[in-house]
Amino acid sequence: MAKNKKEKPETFTYEDKEYVVQDMEQEEQAYYFHVRDLQNKLNTNAFTGDQLRVAQEAFVKKLTDSLNAEPEEVEAEVEA
Repeated sequence: MAKNKKEKPETFTYEDKEYVVQDMEQEEQAYYFHVRDLQNKLNTNAFTGDQLRVAQEAFVKKLTDSLNAEPEEVEAEVEA
């Protein structure tokens, strides 16, 4: 099935000016794609960092709870 609509060219706005990526010089396009890729990686790493912090807090809590448990509770947990 043929597409009847033309695809809209990729654009981005920088300092209140809109740019069409396909109209930029090849070197400028490369810079743009690097910036876009780095921003995606920063976003992904921030998300992953949040997950790791929450997981670390959970393990710290488990360790703290275990260290503060009464000796009988610890023995019962080990036997189970």
